[in-house]
Amino acid sequence: MASPSDMPKEPPAATIQVQVQWCGTDYPVGVKADADIGELKRKTCEVTGLPSKRQKHMNPKNKEYNDDHPIGLLQPPHMTDLISLNNKVAYDIYKDHFFGEKPTCSVKATKDRIVDFDGSRTKLYKGKYQVGSMEIQCLIKFYQPEDRADLLRSIELTRTWKHPNLLVMETLYKETGNQVQRLVLSPDTVNGSLQGYINSRKEKGEDVISKANGSFTDFFLKMILDLCAVLDQMVKRRVCPRKLGMQNLYLKSVENAEPELKILFDKDILEE
Repeated sequence: MASPSDMPKEPPAATIQVQVQWCGTDYPVGVKADADIGELKRKTCEVTGLPSKRQKHMNPKNKEYNDDHPIGLLQPPHMTDLISLNNKVAYDIYKDHFFGEKPTCSVKATKDRIVDFDGSRTKLYKGKYQVGSMEIQCLIKFYQPEDRADLLRSIELTRTWKHPNLLVMETLYKETGNQVQRLVLSPDTVNGSLQGYINSRKEKGEDVISKANGSFTDFFLKMILDLCAVLDQMVKRRVCPRKLGMQNLYLKSVENAEPELKILFDKDILEE
């Protein structure tokens, strides 16, 4: 009878070395060939100290990989751009890696605004966020100086919460000598507002809210269910919006499907 040592051993799982680029530095991270981006985040945390929940791994087209995206599908050479903007831990880690050097961060807003579905212009401006030698696209929304405390509170309450229908707020800043507050939002997250979408369809003679028999359309019912799902999660986190209106509701276009609801809880969030 063969002893355990004589039994055939399974070959070790193949590994892939992924070059994770963060703030101008490459970090080699080894993961199993059958791993996904979620596992890459955990391994990246071991290498850099940056928490997984604050990582965004971007593809060459500056779009975020989903956690279930297979590592094996990354185009050779296997690389990702790592982004983390408004987290104090990330700031401290950056300083440690660069020997106490203060990272050079800047945000540049353009005059171009996102054009809504009905042809009007939204209040979201296109911009660029630069951290060290890395530059990414972003969206920027302007607020009054008195909104600052409320905005910071909302960012603090939602920064560790990832939800597919939640519009991610990255950071808040103001320019020297100008008290106008500028809220930085993740890029490629919205294509227009829910109100603009309703208006554009109405102009074409289509009612996307109700059917002829008075019941909700499939599209509007999905919007309601997605909104309720987000509110349910907020209640479980013991927070709730004090105000919620059409100005908080945006849409992201999806190829061959109805747009996805994106909610911006920028102000008026209460904590129990």
